[in-house]
Amino acid sequence: MKITLSIILFIAGIGIFLWGKKSKPQPEASTVTPATPATQKFSWGSLIVPGIILGTIAGIILLLWSLFGNHNKVVAEMIFTPNVWSRESLGCQKFFDGEKGKYRISATGLWYKSTKTGNFLAIPPEGKDLSFPDNFTLPLPSAPFGVLIGRMGEKKDGAYFLIGKNATVVLDDKYPIFLTVNIPQEWNVSSNNKINGVFANNKGDLVVKAEKLL
Repeated sequence: MKITLSIILFIAGIGIFLWGKKSKPQPEASTVTPATPATQKFSWGSLIVPGIILGTIAGIILLLWSLFGNHNKVVAEMIFTPNVWSRESLGCQKFFDGEKGKYRISATGLWYKSTKTGNFLAIPPEGKDLSFPDNFTLPLPSAPFGVLIGRMGEKKDGAYFLIGKNATVVLDDKYPIFLTVNIPQEWNVSSNNKINGVFANNKGDLVVKAEKLL
């Protein structure tokens, strides 16, 4: 819309200039005597050139701003630490309440997964290519291990989607958006079906931002 408006301003300025040039009245001949000083009549034609210059400048500025300016609205920012897990949340933390529209979600930073040896494995937002037993299942099986993912809706069976470093998400309705990382849920429950607290040992932060695309 802004691009269209800038083009209209530019064309309108040219049109006004051409119209003024065509319809500019010729100066009337007058006799000047010492007792009768010359008088100058106001002419709209004198405003044509400044008008076209200002209209063109305004159109160009608006066009450049439309093409290169950032018009997106930041709707949420969060420092996400993947170290909270329960049977209810499944490691998901609420990010923001989404409305119908298109969003861009981006993430930076590192989180660190605790290992059995007491060390920590650094994992970026895009995850790691790690292997694990086939009987373990990822929330998003097609995505890398540890990658940042999102979930639409409050329910555990809500739709998961890939985020990584950057993702564009289209919501067709209002949904709360949750964040988590793509790790096997079985890692958080011990053999006697109790929460083993492994997830709580994770460290590090991911800085996540959501923008609504306008």
